[in-house]
Amino acid sequence: MTTRQVHDSVPGWEHALRSSVNQLAGRTSHYGTDATIAATLAAVPVASDLATSVTLGVALEVAWAAHVASTDVHLEADAVNVTTEATPTNLATLEAFIIELKTVFNAHVVSTTYHRVTPDLQITSADPSTDQDAANTLSNELQRKLVKHFLSGMQTLPTPAIAGSV
Repeated sequence: MTTRQVHDSVPGWEHALRSSVNQLAGRTSHYGTDATIAATLAAVPVASDLATSVTLGVALEVAWAAHVASTDVHLEADAVNVTTEATPTNLATLEAFIIELKTVFNAHVVSTTYHRVTPDLQITSADPSTDQDAANTLSNELQRKLVKHFLSGMQTLPTPAIAGSV
């Protein structure tokens, strides 16, 4: 089995995502942490059917929880925009989770409580309602926008001190 096949398998990407979360817990460098989580999330196959959308939903849940809790990548941890829906296991739980993630993501990315710069990353896909295609569309947009947000680390750099300033 090739390295790519191992990584693309569920245990491979799941292991990589868990490693990313463990690095976050270990307080690794600002850019390395979210960049690692972003790369791992980007490697999860896009949603194209129920199995792949549930797999992506679980990966989104793990990545989001690690990201919002981080004070390395935020001015302060975001304890407000967290998800509380059950881990996706079927279409109904997936839809409930991704609708909630869309809501908290949209609130998080525009908040100056957590970011110095708020990029235009609002999720615009329609909420699914027992519709696999709509669930796939929203899950895939969430994946793209979360990865983009995770890679926009410049937004939380500390304000530089200027010699002689008060």
